[in-house]
Amino acid sequence: MAAKVIPAEPDARSRAELLSEREERVVRLVAEGFCNKEISTQLGLSIKTVETYRARAFEKLGLRSRAAVFRHAMAEGWFAEH
Repeated sequence: MAAKVIPAEPDARSRAELLSEREERVVRLVAEGFCNKEISTQLGLSIKTVETYRARAFEKLGLRSRAAVFRHAMAEGWFAEH
C-alpha cells in the first residue's frame, strides 16, 4: 500500500504573501487593536465586509485570535520601535 503524501505547509512569509492588499490592511489594523467597527469606519467598508476580509486573512495565515495576530505582526516587524 502506498503512503499518503501530505503537502508541506507553506511558511508564514509565503502565507502572508497570499493576502490581498485589503486583507493585509485589515489584519494590520486588527494587530493595532482596532475593532471591526473602527476598521469599517477607517476603510469606508461595511462591518460585514471587514469581517469577511478578516476571516479570509486569518484562514490564510493560520491565525485564530487577536493575540495571534499581534504575535504575527511583531514577527513581521509591522510595529516601529520608538
